[in-house]
Amino acid sequence: MDRHRGAKLLATAVLTVSMVGAAVTGSMAATSQKAAQAAQAKKEASEAGSKASSLYAQVEEAEDKIDSLQSQIDQTTANLAQTQKDLETKKAQVSAQTDSLNSRLSAMYKTGSVGMIDVILSSDNVTDLITNVAMVHKVYQQDQELLTSLKDDYAEIQDLEKTQQQQQKQLEEDKAKVQETKDSLASQADEYKALEDQKTQEANQLAAQAEAERAAWEQKLAEEEAKRNNSSSGGSSSSSSSGGSSSSGGSSSSSSSGYRWPVNGGVITSPYGYRIHPIFGTRIFHGGVDIGLPTGTPVYAVSDGMVTMASWYQGYGNCIQISIGNGYTTLYGHLSRYAVSRGQYVRKGQVVGYVGSTGNSTGPHLHFTLFHYGTTVNPYSIF
Repeated sequence: MDRHRGAKLLATAVLTVSMVGAAVTGSMAATSQKAAQAAQAKKEASEAGSKASSLYAQVEEAEDKIDSLQSQIDQTTANLAQTQKDLETKKAQVSAQTDSLNSRLSAMYKTGSVGMIDVILSSDNVTDLITNVAMVHKVYQQDQELLTSLKDDYAEIQDLEKTQQQQQKQLEEDKAKVQETKDSLASQADEYKALEDQKTQEANQLAAQAEAERAAWEQKLAEEEAKRNNSSSGGSSSSSSSGGSSSSGGSSSSSSSGYRWPVNGGVITSPYGYRIHPIFGTRIFHGGVDIGLPTGTPVYAVSDGMVTMASWYQGYGNCIQISIGNGYTTLYGHLSRYAVSRGQYVRKGQVVGYVGSTGNSTGPHLHFTLFHYGTTVNPYSIF
């Protein structure tokens, strides 16, 4: 009679576990998805923020460039104003010297030989005559040389004015282009800043929803745990005989935190953190630990929890994910086969799968990842 009663209680417990597990699984999957979406939105917000910061830095550089160009424009304008003054002065000198020379030449032309006779008559002797004639020619030659020099100076200043005008025009064009670039960068930066704010808001909303749902299904897990414990107490003779098979092969060793390592033995072939990917050859973040073990080695649940995935998952190949409460989810990748299914409640130390080399793998090993609210953390942090 007791045996029948125990079997009935056990059957009821199994049915309760299945029903609660099925109800909880959908909620957990949605929560996991929201947590992943929150993490993705947070990542996108961070990327947008970095882009905005980079663009704002370029805007500041453009502003500095504009200030520098404006200083050059101001200096060129000042130089051009001085050049124009010099040009007017030189022009006046050329004009005055030309008028003076023309006046003398006109007088000499009008007097003709009389002017030369005056020079001869004013000379006391031949030496004076030669000297006086030479002086007349020398004065005329000096006038010509000065006039030529003035004209050369005037032409040089004209060229300088033209060059400075070209420089000023080029500086103005450069300033306009930099201003246009600055405005464009500022506009892009504002857009990325707005995107950052939007994604941050989305991330916060999704994280809050995920947290609320996580608390709800953790409460359900706790209720299921309590029901299972009560059922086990009511049918101890039967549950003890079946309990051994449900905890098949697990090591009883646990850490001080109550979690156990997912395998017995093995060698860490790739730790948590950045590494050169063994297949793709790129430097990439490794969000878990790889433990080298032979194919078929049992893999154990690190804690009680609910199986939220037992299927092929991208590069992880055959993959199992188990939510173990307190915001933690464990992932076991590259398995050769499963020992549990989605929606199943498992105990710490229960065999959940077996080591393999499925997915992106270079050999038999277990990839073990620990998520905390959707973000990978070092698995050693709980052991």
